[in-house]
This record gives sequence, structure tokens and C-alpha cells, in this order.
Amino acid sequence: MLRLYMKDKLSELTSGVQQLASLFENKGTEASDVLMPGYTHMQKAMPTTVGLWLGSFACALRDATIAMEAATRQIDQNPLGSAAGFGISHLQLNRQMTTEALGFERLQANSLYCGFSRGYFENIVLQALSQCMIVMSRFAVDMMMFTQQETAFFSLPDEFVTGSSIMPQKKNYDLFEIMRANGRVYGSLQQQVQQIVTGLGSGYHRDLQVTKKAFIEGVSLCSQSIELMHQIVPALRIHQERLRSAMTRELYVTDEVYKHVANGMAFREAYQKVKAEFFAHTTANAKASASDNGAAATH
Repeated sequence: MLRLYMKDKLSELTSGVQQLASLFENKGTEASDVLMPGYTHMQKAMPTTVGLWLGSFACALRDATIAMEAATRQIDQNPLGSAAGFGISHLQLNRQMTTEALGFERLQANSLYCGFSRGYFENIVLQALSQCMIVMSRFAVDMMMFTQQETAFFSLPDEFVTGSSIMPQKKNYDLFEIMRANGRVYGSLQQQVQQIVTGLGSGYHRDLQVTKKAFIEGVSLCSQSIELMHQIVPALRIHQERLRSAMTRELYVTDEVYKHVANGMAFREAYQKVKAEFFAHTTANAKASASDNGAAATH
């Protein structure tokens, strides 16, 4: 019965996400004091730490389990005995007995709602799981940026990477590309279910059988992604020397603004002052570098 499958998978996946959150937290604790550049708009912004970065995924995943636990409470209702949605006349069915025998939290008392919840409950489950899929997809995008040769802040053992059929030097982190794509595929599966049930009347409709394929594929995709992440996070290698070399001057400019504010200067005044000083320094360095290169070219 699909309702029991939902319960079992939600329990299994909630536990898996909780474990994944702990893996992120543990890895972050190991590198709690390791500095790394913080980014906004894909550009260097301010200093942060590897611990804070990894910890953000732990927090997001723990919040995702709140939605998963709420979905479990919502679907944990026994629909047996509702028949076509109007109950069964003249038969004294003990619906409470099947509720207890099958381990449901409670009876789904309104027989018409039992049919109404077909597809509707599948959508609720997929919506809940979508939160952890989003978190994993965003981690994948970060890892694509932080493992490229220009940064190389992190890496994974060779068993996680693939080569190229043409370029022998390549080590491709295409598992993260697949994970990014799977986040979007998952979203399309959830939308299939939601769009099918949207606009249906309250009774049974044959449309509802179409939701099962998308639902099971979505749950399977989420399960596979979580299992893969359980392997990735403990294996993550942190390259502290690369991180140290990336901690360049511009990351600390905002700190100068805050220092002026702490000494009584208005924020906007401090902002403009530090901005002017930073770009004047940058321009002077660029001119000096160009002059040195020109002098070297003449010798």
C-alpha cells in the first residue's frame, strides 16, 4: 500500500538526512578555524571559515528534517475501509483495528478525504523532500567552484572523479554536475504530481494513477543523493595552503569600514572613505605593475 511505503521511506530518509547533517557538522568542527574566502555574487566578499561554510549545510539539513517530520505526521493516517470514498454501508468494519495493526498513528476518519488525499499526500511528501534536495544541489554548485584548478580549496579521492575520453590530464568532478541536474529533475517530478492533482474534484479520478511513477522516481532520486552525500562529506579533503593564499587584501576591506564605525564615524562616510582608499591603492599598484613590466620588456 502506497501510504505505508510513504511512511517507511520518510522514516528512512529523515534518518539519512539527520546523519548527513551530523557528517557536515563533524567535518566543519575539524576545520572550524580554517579561514576561507566568503563569496557573494560569485565574487570574493569577506573572510569566513570552512567550519562556518560546512556548518551552514548542517543547519539547512536539520531544518529540512522539520518539514519531513511534519509530512510524516500529516500522512500517518489509515485510509482502509473508505472504499470508493463514501464508506461501506451495512458492514460493521473495525477501522480502528486495522489502524493499530498497520501501525498508523490515527484513523483517517472522513471517508471522502481518504480518496481526496491520493496524490495530495504524495505531493506533500515530495515537497518535504525537496528541501534536502535543494541543499544538496547548492552544495554541489559550491564544490564545482571550489574544486576547479583556479581555486582548488577542496578535493576528493580519485574514486570520486572521472577522466576524459580525449584529454588525459582531466579529473572531472562530474558527480556534482549530476547532483546539480538531479535537483532540477527532482523539482520537475514534484511539479508533475502537484500539477496533476491541482484542479481535480474531490472524488476519485483516473488521473491519480499517473502520480505514482513520478512519486516513486522522486523518492528514489532523493534516497540515492543522500547515500552519495554520505560518502562525499567524510572524504572531503581541505587544502589549507590554497585557502591561505586566497585570503587576499580585498576580503578585509569591509572590516576597515566597521572599525571606523566603531570609532564613531557614520557608516556611509566610512564606506565612501574606505572605498576611495581601496581603489586608489588598487590603481596605484596596477600602474606600478604595468611600469615594471614595460621596463622589463626593454631589457
